Amino acid sequence: MKKLTALAIALTMLLSFSACNSEGGGSAEADAATTAKTETVKDETTAAKQEETTVPEETTMEETTTTEPALEVVEPAAEDFEYNYDAALKGAVIKKYNGSAEAIRIPTELDGDPVVQFSISKSKVTHVEIPDGFTSISEKAFYECPNLKSVIIPDSVAEIGYDAFSGCKNLESIEIPNRVTVIGSFAFCGCDSLESIEIPNSVTEIREQAFSSCDSLKSIEIPNSVTVIGNNAFSWCSSLESITIPDSITEFGEQAFYLCSSLKSVTISDNVKEIGKLAFSDCTSLESISIPDSVEYIGDYAFQRCSGLKEVTLPDGVVFGSYVFENCTSLRNLTLPDNISRRNSVGFFEHCEALTVTYKGNEYNYTNFWDLYYEIPQDY
Repeated sequence: MKKLTALAIALTMLLSFSACNSEGGGSAEADAATTAKTETVKDETTAAKQEETTVPEETTMEETTTTEPALEVVEPAAEDFEYNYDAALKGAVIKKYNGSAEAIRIPTELDGDPVVQFSISKSKVTHVEIPDGFTSISEKAFYECPNLKSVIIPDSVAEIGYDAFSGCKNLESIEIPNRVTVIGSFAFCGCDSLESIEIPNSVTEIREQAFSSCDSLKSIEIPNSVTVIGNNAFSWCSSLESITIPDSITEFGEQAFYLCSSLKSVTISDNVKEIGKLAFSDCTSLESISIPDSVEYIGDYAFQRCSGLKEVTLPDGVVFGSYVFENCTSLRNLTLPDNISRRNSVGFFEHCEALTVTYKGNEYNYTNFWDLYYEIPQDY
């Protein structure tokens, strides 16, 4: 009895499965009774399907040629800004933008007064156009605008101020006009999406932390016009792969390229006289460095923890600061010039356990580096 019941259930399931996948549906008798009709429906259905299949293809072709609408840039009304009149500057100073438009043009006047300065920091704008006539981008002008992707700067601008674009994490590109002479401290600090930037040959100063923590910045060309690279100017640029110090630079600030962990190539011009404290510290991808004859002093910790560093060329007469090559664990062999000296400092090769140093014909290793340090004369 149980076997008969199981057989009946299996037969029922088989019939149900056939019905779900049958184009006509129902029992065999019903199919036989409606064969002519079913075949007609099949033919009509097939034709309809063939017609339908051509529609998505045409639609797809149309979609691939469709372009995005042009960006609509608006000039917000006065009530969208918080501003005041500055008697000393003789014009309106914008303090905040409260409007809803995401692509805007900075107004040239408000309530009849010329706009002389502006800051729209922490607003939700994605695109900004600055009209011609502004000569500077003032302090914190776009500070921490999280959605800002692009800015059009007019040729009239000569200075980019302190913190001007700091914290603009989505800023992808920017063109600096050829009249700008100063890139202020923290100007582009923390612009995580900025991959490259062209510095015009009008720029003479790149100030403290101007491009620090630009995580996506892979390349940057410093023109010969630049005479000052400030402290931490490019520190924490973890994607930066190469850098050339131009002939116009004689020294660069402390920690200038600190923690640039992808930095592989460094070219230092023959005019550089001093390498600052911690200048290339923690540049773990740097494998070789040739320090030109012009360099007179290498600051404390200059190449500390450059764990990939294998080759170093040192000039005659150079003066060492403290712990210059500390924790450079890949260094194997190094010959010091006979007339090297130290500035009241020691520990140049601390924790370089695989290194053998040759100085005045004598070899030193990790076990007797302190003997070496005291063999090198002090420079007072």
